Amino acid sequence: TYYGLDKMKLANMYNDPSYMRDYLSYRIIGEAGGYAPLASYVWVEINGEDFGLYLAVEEIDKSWISRTQNDKGKLYKPDPPWVDSSNKVPGLTLKDAKALEYFLTKRAYFGDDDAGADLLYSGENPESYSAIFDNAVVKAKEDDQLRLIQSLKVLKEQKNLSSVLNTGEVIRYFVGHNFTMNYDSYTGITAHNYYLYEENGMLSMAAWDYNDGFGLLISALHPELTMTDIVNWGIDTPLCDVELSQRPMWEWIVENDDYLQEYHAAMEELLGKYFKS
Repeated sequence: TYYGLDKMKLANMYNDPSYMRDYLSYRIIGEAGGYAPLASYVWVEINGEDFGLYLAVEEIDKSWISRTQNDKGKLYKPDPPWVDSSNKVPGLTLKDAKALEYFLTKRAYFGDDDAGADLLYSGENPESYSAIFDNAVVKAKEDDQLRLIQSLKVLKEQKNLSSVLNTGEVIRYFVGHNFTMNYDSYTGITAHNYYLYEENGMLSMAAWDYNDGFGLLISALHPELTMTDIVNWGIDTPLCDVELSQRPMWEWIVENDDYLQEYHAAMEELLGKYFKS
């Protein structure tokens, strides 16, 4: 380990000439009270040779569980099979296609099943959730899988949610996440770039990969939108190119007046304590 970390990412800020999207997003989500990795700018030298400026990011891994969860629970990084598939769609590349057309065509080619990354309940068979269980950071046994599936079943029913969700933690995750407007994520078409943590059937989320944040991807997907449109995107309607029913982990917040008020209060707290200061 290195100062308590079992793994560290040196991010070269791909597609982000500002060098700030990831860093600011993690700070914002953390200030909102959500789970985000530790991050710090570093200058890298190897054997006396300068390699440049990077963002050192704590991997959401076993050491993160130790730091935040007392070495308990299971951790997953859901990823739909069609999003990062190494296979190519014949005749279609991102360079010669509009961004939204690219994603929709690729999804149609590989099938539109998110394999559980959308956190939709799809029955009792663990094979229906390959996007979750094939991407386990901590290996999950069959009873671990079945326990998580039962939590997703309760989430689908949208009742007794406090029995399967750390509601305050999830709300605060979405406060910071929605503020950063990253649509290469659960609130966008790709339904990835987040971690799912489960302990004793209780679910929460952690942030990851925000180089497409602050409206970058939504402007690529929808060039008809002006920056004014993007900046004024509603905090109660944060989804893009997906229906509310396709994102149950967000749906329960906006569909319940008490949870929605808690979300608004946490957003006001973030604005008042962090930004206005």
